[in-house]
Amino acid sequence: MRDRSTRAGAATWLPWVLGVGVTIVGLLGWLDQYNWQVTNLRTFSVFSLLGLLAWSIMWTHYAYGGLRLMSERLAKNQIYTTVTLYIVLALLLLHPGLLAYNQWDITKQLPPQSFYTYVGPSLKLYVLFGSLSLLMFLAYDILIRLRKHPRVRRYWRYISLSQMVAMSLIFVHSMQLGQTMDQAWFELYWVALGALLLPCFGLIIYEEWNTPSKKP
Repeated sequence: MRDRSTRAGAATWLPWVLGVGVTIVGLLGWLDQYNWQVTNLRTFSVFSLLGLLAWSIMWTHYAYGGLRLMSERLAKNQIYTTVTLYIVLALLLLHPGLLAYNQWDITKQLPPQSFYTYVGPSLKLYVLFGSLSLLMFLAYDILIRLRKHPRVRRYWRYISLSQMVAMSLIFVHSMQLGQTMDQAWFELYWVALGALLLPCFGLIIYEEWNTPSKKP
């Protein structure tokens, strides 16, 4: 009984601690990028913050998932998952949305050309990485609501794998295009998050591909 209550207790607070933690660090990195001078910033200035927060919160899903697979004391936290899925969806749409609006205001161009103009011709590939990842994330947001459907459940391993690919592409996208990465300490922090994803990916892939009949 005590083990069960301990398991439930950790599941209640640990994901939220991770989520709040990465949000605070992301905000600190963004503020450092602007030397903590935010009084004259435009709305567009938060566009980079939205992107790094979206990826960071998704990172907590994998981090907690990996911890849960390694420890029988941890259970799923459906409330955290549901709440943060909606938060991430909003961030994912606002991140390119603000850039598209800003570029239209300046250049009268539409995406993807307006994005290419913003980053320059040499970085088009990383814009493409971001666009592909966004499509995969949005597809997942639809499919997770259909996960009880037999066909979706049957191919859930591949859907899950596509999200790992998208997370990896966004990591590269952010390393090449993220303005916050100009801060050495934040770049080191970001690399650490990316490195910690690898064992989490491994644990989740092993679990999903060795339990084919398990529901997602």
